[in-house]
Amino acid sequence: MLLAFSDHGRSNDSQVVFGRMPKQNLVAGNALVSSLSRAGDLTAARLVFEDLPERDSISWNTLLIGAVEESFRIDGGDSNPARIDGAKKLFLLMPALSLVSWNAMISACARSNRVTEAQTLFDQMPDHDTVSLTAIFQAYALNGHLQEAKRMFDSTTQRDSILWMCMVRAYIEDGQIQRAHELFDRMDGRDSSCWTSMVQAHAVDGNTEDSIAMHERMPYHGRIASTSVLTAYSQAGNLSSAKAVFETMQERDIVAWTAILTAYAQRGYNLETSQTFKMMPEWRYAQNGHCDSAIEAFRAMNLEGDAAPNDISLTNVLAACGHKGLLEMSRECFVSVSSDYGLKQCKEQYSCVVDLLGRLGEIEIAEEIVKAMPFVADDVVWGSVLGACRTQEENGMRAAVQAVDWIAQLNPDNGSCYILLANMYATTNP
Repeated sequence: MLLAFSDHGRSNDSQVVFGRMPKQNLVAGNALVSSLSRAGDLTAARLVFEDLPERDSISWNTLLIGAVEESFRIDGGDSNPARIDGAKKLFLLMPALSLVSWNAMISACARSNRVTEAQTLFDQMPDHDTVSLTAIFQAYALNGHLQEAKRMFDSTTQRDSILWMCMVRAYIEDGQIQRAHELFDRMDGRDSSCWTSMVQAHAVDGNTEDSIAMHERMPYHGRIASTSVLTAYSQAGNLSSAKAVFETMQERDIVAWTAILTAYAQRGYNLETSQTFKMMPEWRYAQNGHCDSAIEAFRAMNLEGDAAPNDISLTNVLAACGHKGLLEMSRECFVSVSSDYGLKQCKEQYSCVVDLLGRLGEIEIAEEIVKAMPFVADDVVWGSVLGACRTQEENGMRAAVQAVDWIAQLNPDNGSCYILLANMYATTNP
């Protein structure tokens, strides 16, 4: 049961099952470390790892890979130097290093532009496999060392699709789109990601005709490639073609919706902007890096008298304000829900405001709103309050204890809140 929960990413359920096991074994412990690491709770994963009565190579490698992935989970996928250093320390503490260990660390250095460290580790490896060769090549190709990458590419006789694509992307990153295109044409077995990269490269470079031509050559028009062409048409001012591509897409994700939405909004098509915005599926896309588009569309709605926002669009704008830290606009939008549009504030809209106040350190006001909500606050809302308490010295611990009490009542299986509270105690009482 624990392995099943672990495989499906249900870390809280994994913890519950592990705690109820009459006899905890190494296999179960490793599974829980893996589950917690993949869920992004490396602190809890380390605690379980340290409590294991015995550890094997799987235990160490699982924690190492979790530490490496945690280094890129923050700041939009950019590496966190301190966390990379922490992963390196763990690597050096390992009693035995396998190919998995070496490759994980080399890949971490490659992804974080630590080319010299990656090469040093590569040279120290007792044996190399395809993964390690690819990792060191990526270190050069994707970090601006184009000549070194080209020399390695030219001297390698066994080039798989990954090496070909890394070289193509290296040229793209260096702005040599035509060289990338020429190398791309020499490739065998190009998959959809290869085609998509070239379509995107031409679109971003402003080569609208090449981007469209490449898209037409594709054996399969995937979502990402179609979105890139949609953007290319929009940048060229060809909104009719952009709309045609959008309407033929079988699968539209948040990027596609935002691309057509932004195309209308930036050119002053306020009615089309508001209509498109209200047609979007019910997801909180403002929380996925498209905050400016949400706010821009909301302003377009206000300019277009006949296009009133609905509950979904207002929630999206409030979420966008939260991620941008726009307290005053969030307040105006929240009030306008009832005063201007005759709607009742929903639970999600209250949650957005509480989350924003927590981000800004206004814990007491956030607590007041939670208590005044015409709904029963769930553990997610109280989790926002708890998260804000970590950065507040005054009243932070009091509010954190109260938040944990509520979370424990609403979701007894949520053990991570206790770990966070314990860490707060440790920080304030060293």
